[in-house]
Amino acid sequence: MKKNTKNDAGKAKGTAGKKTGKRDANAENILAFFHELGILKKVPRTGWLWRSIPDCESIADHCYRVNIIAMTLCDYINSRVKKTAERLDFEKVMRMSVLHEICECRTGDIPYPAQKYIGAHVKTSAETMAVRDLTEPLGFMPAGFYSDLWIEFETGASPEGKLVKAADKLEMLLQAVEYEKAGAKTLGDFWKNGVTFTQIAFHPAAEELLAELLKMRD
Repeated sequence: MKKNTKNDAGKAKGTAGKKTGKRDANAENILAFFHELGILKKVPRTGWLWRSIPDCESIADHCYRVNIIAMTLCDYINSRVKKTAERLDFEKVMRMSVLHEICECRTGDIPYPAQKYIGAHVKTSAETMAVRDLTEPLGFMPAGFYSDLWIEFETGASPEGKLVKAADKLEMLLQAVEYEKAGAKTLGDFWKNGVTFTQIAFHPAAEELLAELLKMRD
């Protein structure tokens, strides 16, 4: 029996021309995204820079260890949970952790004292816009997929977001201890910020790590 190759070809052509509901993405956009994020390797963490820490860490340095802390803390918490429904979403935790500072390749690391003058709402608005502008060209995911995760982290709107916030603060305090042990004398105010400790205290497991960290400082 002879195949109707003409009709088959027509069907294939028609299918190829249909929109799938997702925007087109290409390698150029993806590589441009990767390239721009490389800026974070060069941008210093201003909290340390303002306190004259020599050769202070970059934002990318900070992000790497936040990822490790978030991964480990999530697994640690989940290992203590008996009911599957109460387990944290590991994939969401890791996505949030990877995304948590990407806005700073465009906004820079806005110093804490400056926030008094520009206002927290302006900072958050600028960072949200930066995340959207960075990730929207990645059209293979639904619009807002990455930026919504970032907002969920930034606002601490979920247990996973709170965990990544805790990981972020634990990494900062761990780095402060390491700088202090290396001779830094200007980091006392890092230990006086009540918001930092409140964010870490979202779960007993994170509080345990904080307690051990404070012992390291003694």
